[in-house]
Amino acid sequence: MTGLTLWGNRGTDLFFGDLFRSVTNSPTDHLHRPQTNVTTTETGYSIDISVPGIDKKDININVENNMMTVSYESTNETKDSFATRSFKRSWTLPEGTDPEFITAECTNGILSVEIPKNSTTIPVRTISIK
Repeated sequence: MTGLTLWGNRGTDLFFGDLFRSVTNSPTDHLHRPQTNVTTTETGYSIDISVPGIDKKDININVENNMMTVSYESTNETKDSFATRSFKRSWTLPEGTDPEFITAECTNGILSVEIPKNSTTIPVRTISIK
């Protein structure tokens, strides 16, 4: 496999910033799904996710069984209203990626996840966001 594969769309390699299909049954889910770009370089993969208004403490990035999942749930409660936003998306990591060195940074409403190449083992771990 040469690229990141979005879970649920088996066989769809994602590279060069292509937008991809969601894993959903809801006809209105696209209204709430953040924009995501995936790029491939010689040294790895980069995923940028638009998360304006989401605190990085509410974002989770986990790697388990060769699958990386990015998710968040944010609740905003005021005197007159209550709103919850959530997101969850998973990618199958291609062979040759190095999950031990996955990094994430959240700046100005953009979550950037860097996935380096050059490893054959994929342990279970949670990635902290800078």
